[in-house]
Amino acid sequence: MNPKMNYYFKRVTQILAFVFILSYLQVNTVAQVEEDEIYELEAFEVYTSSQISAIEAKRSSDLIGSFLGTDAIGDLPDDTLADALTRLPGVNVVNGEEVSVRGLEGKLNSVRINGMDIPQAQSTISTSVGTDTRNFDVSSVPAEIVESISVIKSITPDLDGDSIGGIVDVQTASALALDERLIRYKAEYRYDEMGDESGYGFSLNYGEPISENVGVYFTVAYRNEDRRSWQTEHRQVEDPGTVPIPELERLDPRETFGNDERFVFTGSLDWQVSKDTRLFAKPYVKIRKRDSMRHRVRVRDLDEREGNSRPFNGSEGVWWFEDGNGNPLGTWVDLDGDGVLGSAGDNFVPEGAIADETGVILDDDNIVITPFKQSADMRIQRRLRERPDRENETYALQIGGETQTDSYLLEYALQLSHDTHSFSEIRSNWSQGSSDTDFQRFFYDATDPYYVKLDAFVVTQDEGHIPVDPRVNPFMAHERLDLSSIRFRREENEHTAWVGQVDFTKYDVMENWEIKAGLKIRANDRGSRPQLRDFSWEGDNNYTYDQQSAYFGPNMGTHDGLYSNIGPGLTSNDGMQAFFDETMVADSSNWERSPGTEFARLAARFYDVEERITSAYAMAKGSFGPLTIIGGVRFEQTDQELTWKASEVPLIDGAIPIDDVTTENDYINYFPSLVGIYRFGDENQYVLRGAISTSIARPDYDDLIPFDTVAVDNALVLAGDDDIEANLVGNPDLTEQTAVNYDISFEWYPNNNTSMSVGAFYKDLEDFLMPATTVRTVMVAIDPEDRDPEDPEFEESEIRSSFVVNGGERKIQGLEFSWNQTLNMLPDPLDGLGFVLNYTFIDGEQTEPIVEVVQGRVVETGEVREGQTLQGQPEHIINAQLFYEKGPFNLRLAYTWVDEIKNDVFDVDFETFQEARGQLDMSVQYHLNDDIRLFVDVVNLTEEEKTRIFQTTTAFPESVVNAKRRWVVGLRGSF
Repeated sequence: MNPKMNYYFKRVTQILAFVFILSYLQVNTVAQVEEDEIYELEAFEVYTSSQISAIEAKRSSDLIGSFLGTDAIGDLPDDTLADALTRLPGVNVVNGEEVSVRGLEGKLNSVRINGMDIPQAQSTISTSVGTDTRNFDVSSVPAEIVESISVIKSITPDLDGDSIGGIVDVQTASALALDERLIRYKAEYRYDEMGDESGYGFSLNYGEPISENVGVYFTVAYRNEDRRSWQTEHRQVEDPGTVPIPELERLDPRETFGNDERFVFTGSLDWQVSKDTRLFAKPYVKIRKRDSMRHRVRVRDLDEREGNSRPFNGSEGVWWFEDGNGNPLGTWVDLDGDGVLGSAGDNFVPEGAIADETGVILDDDNIVITPFKQSADMRIQRRLRERPDRENETYALQIGGETQTDSYLLEYALQLSHDTHSFSEIRSNWSQGSSDTDFQRFFYDATDPYYVKLDAFVVTQDEGHIPVDPRVNPFMAHERLDLSSIRFRREENEHTAWVGQVDFTKYDVMENWEIKAGLKIRANDRGSRPQLRDFSWEGDNNYTYDQQSAYFGPNMGTHDGLYSNIGPGLTSNDGMQAFFDETMVADSSNWERSPGTEFARLAARFYDVEERITSAYAMAKGSFGPLTIIGGVRFEQTDQELTWKASEVPLIDGAIPIDDVTTENDYINYFPSLVGIYRFGDENQYVLRGAISTSIARPDYDDLIPFDTVAVDNALVLAGDDDIEANLVGNPDLTEQTAVNYDISFEWYPNNNTSMSVGAFYKDLEDFLMPATTVRTVMVAIDPEDRDPEDPEFEESEIRSSFVVNGGERKIQGLEFSWNQTLNMLPDPLDGLGFVLNYTFIDGEQTEPIVEVVQGRVVETGEVREGQTLQGQPEHIINAQLFYEKGPFNLRLAYTWVDEIKNDVFDVDFETFQEARGQLDMSVQYHLNDDIRLFVDVVNLTEEEKTRIFQTTTAFPESVVNAKRRWVVGLRGSF
């Protein structure tokens, strides 16, 4: 969308929002007080009505899926759509943002609001952070705007085909569904025990039949809160399978502070034009602003045996293990004869090692690594990152309507939406000189391998172990750290989407049959313009971390003060920024521009995409007593124009410009499907469902762009810069991933308060996308001393290139079980009890193709590795709720447990797993009267870590993200 159209589009949606609010104020002004007094919300009086509505929605549906109503969302501590989705069977939300359905990652599913796509131009919603993904951030949708949620798992022809896992369909409220005025409000105070941070929020839902034929409904939700995140990354030296406790090579405690402010407005203006025709306009506005600061301390070179500058023992350094009381597990050899064990000239022989008379280790294969270690070498680095002014704005307007008679239904809608995402980042790196490490020693205690205790001190002698007196902590000696590099990064991403569709349903075509047909056109225009500039210091008199101390915030208090001894924490980069500006103006040679690998990755994301999807479908529904059959076929044609905007990549001075590259891609798909529903028993208390459907998932945008970073590499080399050595290739030949889906389920509804269901599913996927690496021969620039930019020289070279390809096959199968029960048959006071239990089992296997690049094209030459665990797929998912409602008091406990998840499938060297995790939430509500209730929500009641990442076994972590309880206290009600 061009800037002028974008401006007018935003103004139209803002004016509509103003009209909606104005209509609310006007109606309230003229309303009579006695009319206000009669409006009540029965949902506030009957706590378990949410279960009844969800049961009825599932029972009456012609699809296989899961359902949740607004009352259920209000009864649980659900801040966002992400939280609400975790209550449904077969659904998992990864990292709080990405919805996974039946073990399939977010980009293999689709999220709709009122049946339409809402674009998101963010580049950080993905398990592969930094890609421009098709994932939808479900945490961006506040729970207050949601009227109902459907997770559709069997796709019929009238639904979009790009949903291999399923479709998450979010519906907002409509005014003409109301018989009288509805006003809901919520005001809350938020407190997070993580860092003692707080916030607040409020929301207002207003609906009014303004006249007999016109209604208005809108929702306003606002939240502002400070959040803190604590994370520790580990790097292990030993093979975790061979020793009881691994030896640490690196430890990275991190602390992040951020402010998250969000405003969302949704509305519906409905007009009953005639007895048969209804028109509507639905605006959607979301404005989100986030600022964050992160302080990371990296303590490295904690091991001294393999490939490091200092050997295991000898005159160049010593280290030893200790027991829990600080006693050495081994023997000192007093080589220098000074009588002081642990001085610079001494060696240490650990228990189990074989050494000569001087303490030189001859064989250390039998050394048992213990939790306690003290070492003669350590390097300290710090990184400060600020991301101010991160903004995301979404504007959408959907207009349409329906005409319904006794013989047909005609539905029509048009939606325009536009999303922008921008942020800036300043990152500074601080490091020590090599000589400082000679006078630093550390001691760590890994009794708890997830939260290693670390202490450090300065010694009196080079290579010694005797602390100076008084003891000095090198983490606090800020003058030892110099500013080594600076990064300036900015992203500007835009996504505009047009959607138009028409659906026509004809009733009673012949006895027991109706037909439905439709046409839909989707247009996506997406652009990305990242900016990245890396500088390293080359001048004299560097800016020290001690000078930065004026900008320190509170000390790092991560993990309840466990790492508080490592120095000041959150801080601003203001001092560093001033130093950079002054020294750059004084002499630009003080700083060297160094693009590096990250620059190549960002250069690949300068692109424009034009995507057009045209679809049409025809289907029929037949009812034969207890049996309902739905079948048909959907047609979709995808056309893409993909441009790598290489000419806009910000190269350094002297680099030869790169030309843009444009390619086109198109493909056609047909999606046949068949669904059968058989209802039988008294009042149809038994329901048997079966479905066969086909679906696809399109590649991520930036994987399609025809980039080749060898071109960027060559341009930089010819300008006199170092080789960036990051050879990435885009693959515009990528096509859709396809799937054939089989579903069967059986449901039992013994009464209105109870339902039980069991289902099985099987998915056969082909051409799924996967990362690959191969060696290819390319022409690379050479840099002779007499290079001529007008006539550059090149030579053949074999390089490793990374790209994405359509891969082999996946087979996914699983079971789903659900049981909803209100125990009103129990005696008083137990008759207020009830529960919801959902369990999903998922299993799968896959094959991986072998590929190579031939004449610029990716070619498959074979396949390997059958039976591998699938990425992002837990084997077991459990979510359960126990609720109690009696009189004015309501209590609900909600527990979610997700099994171990594999994070990286194909890179054998870096396969990691996310440990199984459970979380218990609680909501307590007390009705002060029929209209007002006080609520207290507690999230993560038992303080489980957010994530634990490991490679081989859970005992040896790679990353731990801590979490604590979050409290929300407030009032919700109606009037």
